[in-house]
Amino acid sequence: LEMDFLQRLSHGLRYKVSFTYAKNIDTNSATVSSFQNGNPHSTMEPDNLRRDRGLSSFDVRRNLVANFTYDLPWQNSTRTAAKWIGGWQVSGIVTLSDGLPFTALTGSNRSANKQNINADRPDLLPGKSKNPVLGGPDKYFDSTVFAFHPAGFYGNLGRNTLITPGLVSLDATLTKVFPVSERLKVDFRTEFFNLLNRANFGLPRNTIFSSNGLIQGNAGRISSTVNTSRQIQFGLKLLF
Repeated sequence: LEMDFLQRLSHGLRYKVSFTYAKNIDTNSATVSSFQNGNPHSTMEPDNLRRDRGLSSFDVRRNLVANFTYDLPWQNSTRTAAKWIGGWQVSGIVTLSDGLPFTALTGSNRSANKQNINADRPDLLPGKSKNPVLGGPDKYFDSTVFAFHPAGFYGNLGRNTLITPGLVSLDATLTKVFPVSERLKVDFRTEFFNLLNRANFGLPRNTIFSSNGLIQGNAGRISSTVNTSRQIQFGLKLLF
């Protein structure tokens, strides 16, 4: 589902809002692990690809992006003071999106299928959620819902059942063109990246168990973000 709403220039304001609702399913999203978010690029059970049927690594259920531009009043005023106070333009981009799927892994080749790349998934305990999100970077999901499956067997947990934190971002720009002479103008702008200074957390640690079957203490911990902290930069351009 794709929806767009466009407001053409009216009283100095123009904006566009785009919304997408989608679902992607596959058995493998990429052949190189760096192109996948928290997933090995091999199947868990090579003789049964259906066991890996699940959400794609690039599946984003809901995604909303809005951009706007607003020309502040007094832009065309002939008064000297208004020329300096007015004429500013504010613009911005707002992004709101759900997180990406990733897979909980045992951390070792428990199935003993001799794969070079570990794709083993643990068991999910009866009655437990396959997406046990708690929230927060220290313990994003509950790792105790998973069990160390018996040696020589595959775990019953599906692929890409966990969802990373979503993204909320606001970038903004404040600009003004100062006339110096008939042919000479100065363009001044201030740009804000991640204006809200929101921590958009990245991929949690998805390796659940140590080789002895004990749950790792850092399982579910997030140690990275997907964007930077608030950044502000200034620009000055001479137009002639």
